[in-house]
Amino acid sequence: MFKVILNQPWAEMASAGLMTVVHIDAPPEEVPKRIFFHAMELDHSIGYPIEWLQEVHNQQLLGNISKTDDLATNAILGFADVGGITPFDLNIWSRGAPPNRYFLVNAHVFDKPIPLVEADELLDDHLPPYHKVRRRFLYESENDLVVPVSAKIFELASQGQSFKIDLIGDAADVVIDRRNQLKPFSAFRLICGAKEKRFLFTDDCNIIVEVNDDGSLKLYPSVLREDGTGARASLQLCCDHPIDD
Repeated sequence: MFKVILNQPWAEMASAGLMTVVHIDAPPEEVPKRIFFHAMELDHSIGYPIEWLQEVHNQQLLGNISKTDDLATNAILGFADVGGITPFDLNIWSRGAPPNRYFLVNAHVFDKPIPLVEADELLDDHLPPYHKVRRRFLYESENDLVVPVSAKIFELASQGQSFKIDLIGDAADVVIDRRNQLKPFSAFRLICGAKEKRFLFTDDCNIIVEVNDDGSLKLYPSVLREDGTGARASLQLCCDHPIDD
């Protein structure tokens, strides 16, 4: 068994197929087809690219991974197949990638994390139960922005609490049009299993929030930043205007 050691939440993201590039500290000829993810302690470092942290935030919002403090540590979480050496510009995980970063395919999560004392007994042809994470995405339906969310976010939104979606990756593709402006949604709809709640977009909630370096907020009517990148923009969704409550 070939283990790659990652701190949380990166081990969870990789096992779920959400982080698709990892560093493998081995010569290319020794990198196997399949690797296993060994989750270490929570990593609260602030040295990561902002896009990585935004993607983790979105995946936790959607319920694709658990909150960081609830993630398992000191265990084998899952595995993936190594697809090859990563192109420099494959995605946000590969930008600035050194030669020994590899892209991953066919990621799976074990139904239960495997304790490290049992890790050496794992065999590729005889593994404990595992599954693919069924990813939830934002999408548009009948002029509504549909946001699948975790049970906790749904509960908080039902109480009128707002939350934000970081505009990166799939989320940006759904929310932003070709002119880099917000699409003219009439409402946003939260879904959690069989539960659903619909909210109006209003002038005071259909805004873009950007955090300045000093922690203060900038408000924008679109996702364009002054430098034109939109790199740290987020869509703030206010939940105090429900429809048909």
